[in-house]
Amino acid sequence: MQCDEDSDCDAVVASALGTLIGPPYPRDYSEASCVRARLSSGGSSWGGPTGEPSCACGPESTHALLASTAPYECLFYGRVARCLYRTDEFPGCDLNDADSCTAVCTELQARVTEDAERDITGRVRLARCDEGSCTGGLEVADACYAASPLLPQSEPCGKSDEEILRAQAQREAANQEAPSCADVPHDAGVTTCTAPAPSDD
Repeated sequence: MQCDEDSDCDAVVASALGTLIGPPYPRDYSEASCVRARLSSGGSSWGGPTGEPSCACGPESTHALLASTAPYECLFYGRVARCLYRTDEFPGCDLNDADSCTAVCTELQARVTEDAERDITGRVRLARCDEGSCTGGLEVADACYAASPLLPQSEPCGKSDEEILRAQAQREAANQEAPSCADVPHDAGVTTCTAPAPSDD
């Protein structure tokens, strides 16, 4: 949003806080299928030229994609960037077995539902107009975040606002080459998507 002064950003940053801690957009991740997929992040890719067997949980247009070859710890994030499904949990799947992702997607759905029911509170730490655009910082529990439309990752609240904003900007720049694996469409071919970059901590 464009701004002329800091007060123009109060509502914008407050809205970002609501998005971070509020109930997620309702989706059903229980529908399960095993598809070939490639992952990419920060200029590197995994899964080979034809992709690796991966679980697509949910309807085709809004599924969550779970795979195992990417070198980061989390495959699916919930509210306040909480990891709901770790990479080392994924057991793989069989392209020839229609039920090989059922247990994985059922478990993911249960975790998403539990995460949506958590009571979370937070506060706006910074709301500022920088060169005509709003920027801000948020504090939730004992962690701090940039007010970003993309998935923010937690930073220690002992860091300055500038350090937190700079770290988030670097992560976003590294993840712009492909869509998020949590929301990427797929077809019968190969899917390419980007998982969140690992935290700088």
